[in-house]
Amino acid sequence: MEKIGYVDDGDAASIDYGELLRTMQADTLSGNDQRAKDGFPPITLIGWASPPVYDSVNKRLHWAKELQFGDDTVHTLNYDVRFLGKEGVFVMSYIATVEQLPEIRQSLDEVLGLAAFNTGKKYTDFIPGSDTVAAVGIGGLIAGKLAAKAGLLAVALIALKKFGLILLVPLAGVWRFIRGNKRTS
Repeated sequence: MEKIGYVDDGDAASIDYGELLRTMQADTLSGNDQRAKDGFPPITLIGWASPPVYDSVNKRLHWAKELQFGDDTVHTLNYDVRFLGKEGVFVMSYIATVEQLPEIRQSLDEVLGLAAFNTGKKYTDFIPGSDTVAAVGIGGLIAGKLAAKAGLLAVALIALKKFGLILLVPLAGVWRFIRGNKRTS
């Protein structure tokens, strides 16, 4: 659970996902110089493998990006799922190859049914003026504005791709693990 506060979904219906993609592609491209300095291959955001879908009734968001690392001919799929609650978002991701997208789509309904917030923590339990509001909306979640450590995510994607794994990972646990390793190094 990323405790970022209540994510206002008022922008969901008005987002131009084509424009958002172009901005994300430019952001990814601009990070390649630093990735090269850090010894990592460049990343190209090819496009949406599955465009963003926001379920305003159940407060669930999901989308998939197709990525290319360096000159790899096999592209990576990053399928993100967000469940919105009163205090933030529960994050899950599939990391796979683009060829595995049909398998992921087959399991998507089951995955979307996995998470439920307890009473008092649901999106509808938000109290304006009392509860914390996130600094991002739906567009910010998709654009990854919360991923301040995007370089670490890129490294993780490269490693997972090399091992040919398909994972469903709660990212909050991964971030705790990464932060824990940083403290010991």
